[in-house]
Amino acid sequence: MKHSTWHVVTGFGAIIKATKRSLIVQQKMENYEIPIVDISHLVLIGGHTISTSAITILTRENIPITIFDSNGLPVTVTRPFKARYHEHIRTLQITSPPHKFAVFIAKNAISSRLLAIGKVIEELEEDFFYKGEVEIFQSSRTGLESMITMDEIRRLHRLSTDMYYEVMSRTISPRFQFRRRSERPHNDPVNSMLSLGYAILFAIVCSEIVGSDLDPDCGFLAKGEWGLVYDIMDLFRANMVDKPVFTLTREILSEDQYDCSGDRCNLNGEIIRILKESLKNSINRETINNFVINIIDVLQARDELRLKI
Repeated sequence: MKHSTWHVVTGFGAIIKATKRSLIVQQKMENYEIPIVDISHLVLIGGHTISTSAITILTRENIPITIFDSNGLPVTVTRPFKARYHEHIRTLQITSPPHKFAVFIAKNAISSRLLAIGKVIEELEEDFFYKGEVEIFQSSRTGLESMITMDEIRRLHRLSTDMYYEVMSRTISPRFQFRRRSERPHNDPVNSMLSLGYAILFAIVCSEIVGSDLDPDCGFLAKGEWGLVYDIMDLFRANMVDKPVFTLTREILSEDQYDCSGDRCNLNGEIIRILKESLKNSINRETINNFVINIIDVLQARDELRLKI
C-alpha cells in the first residue's frame, strides 16, 4: 500500500514557518521540523499562524495546503496562482447527466458500509442488525437502479447512511455516547474522531480533484460547494476512516483521552496522534487517484465507471 505523506496540524496556536528544505512547526512549547521532500500535503485544522514564506515554498513545490476551521469544516485549499481548471474537462463535468454517476456512488457507498458492518459482526462474533435492517440496506442498493429523480436517489442514500451509523453505534460501548452522526460542534469523542478523519480524507480527495482539473464544486450526488469532493469521499469513508475510528474506540479509547465538559468534545494529543498514525495506514491516496482518473475517462467516453477498493 502507498502511504500518503501528508502532515496534519490540529488544535490552536501553532506557528508554521519554512525554509527551502524544512517545514518548521512551533506548538505548545514544542518545535519540530519535517523535510519538505517528505510532505505531499499540509492540512491545518483549527486556529494557527502560517507565514507567507511557508505558503510560497510549499506552493512552489506543488504541495497543497488545505485549511479547516475548528469544527472541521473546509475553508480553502491553495493552488498556484496561474492554475486553472481545464475548461474542456470542466465543461464535460458540468454538462454530463448526473444520474449514472449518482447511482454508482450511492450503490457503492451502501456496499462499502454493508461490508464494514459485516466485518465487525464477523470479528466480534455478534450480530448487530435489528430485524429487517439487512433487507432495508439490500433493497436500497437494488432500488437505486429504478430511481428516476435525483431527489429520490439522495433520499435513499441519506436513509441508508443514517442507518449505517446507528448500526455501527451498537458495536462500541454506550459510555462514549455515540448514537449516530451528529451536527457540529460534537458532544462525543467518536463523532470528533470521525470529523478529524473526514477532514484529512477531504484534504486528500480535494487535492486529487484539483490536480486533475476537475471542478470540486460540481458534484453528481452531492449538491453545492465541494460537491464532487463529498461524492468521492463517500466511497471511501467506511474503509479508510470509519474502520480505524471504530476499531480505536473499541480497543484503545479511554475517558482520559477526551474532554466533553464544555460546548464541544475535545480530543487530547495522545488519541489524535494515534488516530493520525492509523489513518496514514488506512487512507490510500493511490486508490483515490485511480478513481478520479476513472471519472475523467468516463466523462471523455473512454471507460466505464469502476471502483477498486
